[in-house]
Amino acid sequence: MFGERGGYDLKYRSIATLLQQLRESVIPVPAVVDVVRSGQVTARGTVAGSIGERVVDLLVSASDVSAGEVDAIQVTGTVHADRRQIVCEATGR
Repeated sequence: MFGERGGYDLKYRSIATLLQQLRESVIPVPAVVDVVRSGQVTARGTVAGSIGERVVDLLVSASDVSAGEVDAIQVTGTVHADRRQIVCEATGR
């Protein structure tokens, strides 16, 4: 998904598709996000660094998210990932 360095502009009509692709890559997805049933996701950002030391910085927004018993959630946030950690900060309404 983020194999090449450069800028990315990703759009997913299905959060389920995105989560499946992340699970099939080397990015661990915690089971707690399995409560998310549907929604659309947009991510814009960059990938830098060498092959063994990739650094990913993304601005993420999601709309019409359904999670558990709650529908129509709007989420915005940032993701910073490198070989040692993934840091996510988000707000929702």
